[in-house]
Amino acid sequence: MGSFEWLGTATTALVGAAGIGATLWISISTRRLGGRQTLEAEKRQTYTEMFVRGDQVTAAIKRLEVLRHTCGDDAGEAVIELDTRRMELNTALYQLLLVAPPDVSAAAVDLYYRYLDEVERFRAGEEGHRPAGLAALRRRLLYAMRVDLGRSPLIVADAPSMREGASPVAAAFERRTSTEGKSPS
Repeated sequence: MGSFEWLGTATTALVGAAGIGATLWISISTRRLGGRQTLEAEKRQTYTEMFVRGDQVTAAIKRLEVLRHTCGDDAGEAVIELDTRRMELNTALYQLLLVAPPDVSAAAVDLYYRYLDEVERFRAGEEGHRPAGLAALRRRLLYAMRVDLGRSPLIVADAPSMREGASPVAAAFERRTSTEGKSPS
């Protein structure tokens, strides 16, 4: 029986190596899952920030509009606030572009330029003007964000109106994605 003494040692070594391998695999899998969850949480925060900063730009324009009517042109602090809010919107866009896929980025850039257009029109004296496509661009961005996060779009019925006011970049992206996977007829 002396010739089988190594079997116990070999079995113990094999089980130990398998245990170490399983522990490493679980650790790596957990780390990957945690990384994905962290990235998704970062995206949600960044995506929300884009909407918050856009709302703040709109609120600053409205506040400045009221001050111009009540105080004349003496609304210096409100102008500074509008510029600050615009810069915060810039930062929110840059942060979004670092984590977002191309479709979300294209929709965010379209919305960003619409906000800038709103600021510039207001500065040019077009008070009370609200660009026609702002709500549609916000819905389009929200749709792209939800799809990126693996959520249901919720606004499928609005899909045609989301294309209203889209930039050439977004239109090209939409054409490309709508033809992917389709066989030529």
